[in-house]
Amino acid sequence: MHILNAIDSVLINVAYKPGPECDDDTYAYVFPSGSQSKNEKKQFVYYMCDFYFTRPLGEQIETLTHEGSHHAVGFTDDMTFMYQGEEEVVYGRDLC
Repeated sequence: MHILNAIDSVLINVAYKPGPECDDDTYAYVFPSGSQSKNEKKQFVYYMCDFYFTRPLGEQIETLTHEGSHHAVGFTDDMTFMYQGEEEVVYGRDLC
């Protein structure tokens, strides 16, 4: 329940900005803490990449939820694991 509540508290207080550090296959990213994690209005900042806007609505919603879990109230990390001898990343993404 902690993670769900944390995501909820982030999603109601977000500022969206273009992501200057995007790769071609990056949806979005956040800085979990530090000066780039919030703006001057104390809103959580999501850095959005062009690739995000080419994806279906379901993936866009999943991305916003996923990125919200990384902010300082949730502190989740992406996990890499091995599956059938190959490296996999949660959600099938190389980057989050």
